Amino acid sequence: MGLPLSLWGSYRLGNLFVAGRNLPAVINTAIYIYSFFVTANIFRALFSYSRWIFPKIEVESPKATALRHRFIWSAIVLGVLGSAVWDGIKYLAN
Repeated sequence: MGLPLSLWGSYRLGNLFVAGRNLPAVINTAIYIYSFFVTANIFRALFSYSRWIFPKIEVESPKATALRHRFIWSAIVLGVLGSAVWDGIKYLAN
């Protein structure tokens, strides 16, 4: 799941920097490669974060801060996946 999301993210992020500019092909390629590595690193960070907030063995504590983290993480993931699905639907509709 990380590779397709990283490719999609690098396309979206690279398009922000390349669109409307007349840059050499080497610079365009470097921007897309760098944005791929940035989005892959973001995916890695979200994956590690999800392993931290959804442990295999959960210890009950009086302060349930994990619930707040789970809500924030779910909002981020749903936003990214929703945007990716919406882009896929727009691509198939055209």
